[in-house]
Amino acid sequence: MGTKSPGGPQRCRLILQRCLAIQLSKPGHTPEDFWMYDSGYMIFQNFLAANAQCWWNAPLTAATRALKYAGHVAPGMLLVTAEPCALEVLRGAYARSVLKPPATYVISSVGDIDDCIVTPTVQGQFTPLPEALCDVIMDLTSEGHSATIENVRIKLSIRFPHMTPPATEVIYDTLAQLMQEQKIYQTSKGYFIFTPE
Repeated sequence: MGTKSPGGPQRCRLILQRCLAIQLSKPGHTPEDFWMYDSGYMIFQNFLAANAQCWWNAPLTAATRALKYAGHVAPGMLLVTAEPCALEVLRGAYARSVLKPPATYVISSVGDIDDCIVTPTVQGQFTPLPEALCDVIMDLTSEGHSATIENVRIKLSIRFPHMTPPATEVIYDTLAQLMQEQKIYQTSKGYFIFTPE
């Protein structure tokens, strides 16, 4: 099934600029023991709380207030960002062994992330109509709507806005082909996907 032009060329995105990676671990545990239960943002909040209480070190408390959560990579890698001066204060605090970890963690290492480049995957110029129809039928039935030809046609234009809408006859013929291949079936309530059970 053809598509309309999806827009201009995709470009790489540079993310995680001015970013520190803080490697955390829990003493006596392997990373596999706890990583799936961690909430990166909660770990970040606990890290801020631990370092905000260092009132004797005004630069560290100021740097802590300037930090922003950039992400969490399991197991145990907290990503933070801030202005260069604040990051330098954190590096210095770690080098002097005064950077405090979140409760129940230890800081294994701190390091700079030079660049993290995300190259978007471009969606193709072609979506096979049989695959699009199965996807739309699954969406409609999952939402409790009947997958009639008219509903399928409307949902196709919503779900695949870049596609050139096929004629009703083409949809009907493709649905017949999918029934012959036993991928879908039809009842008085519309079309349904064959499931393994």
